[in-house]
Amino acid sequence: MGEYDYMMALWSQFCPMRSEDEISEKLYRKLRDTLPKHQRKQLLRLMDSTNAHHETVSLESFIAGFQLAAGIARETTRSPYSFAEAEEARACKRE
Repeated sequence: MGEYDYMMALWSQFCPMRSEDEISEKLYRKLRDTLPKHQRKQLLRLMDSTNAHHETVSLESFIAGFQLAAGIARETTRSPYSFAEAEEARACKRE
């Protein structure tokens, strides 16, 4: 499983479908049922494009947040910088 697949799995676990998405889906079905066939195809293409864009933006936002959290975690687990220790290490290298 690649890193992207792993992030998609995490995203789907932490970002479940919201009730607004379900309402939007119901409205889409209602509209689709009232349109003639050629307009339904256009509506389907539009909805597919919109959904793909929405998922891409949502996943990219999740990945950015995850990377930010990982960076913060790395920063907080590192030992703080000590000038005295750095000077001592440099002095030991000179000897």
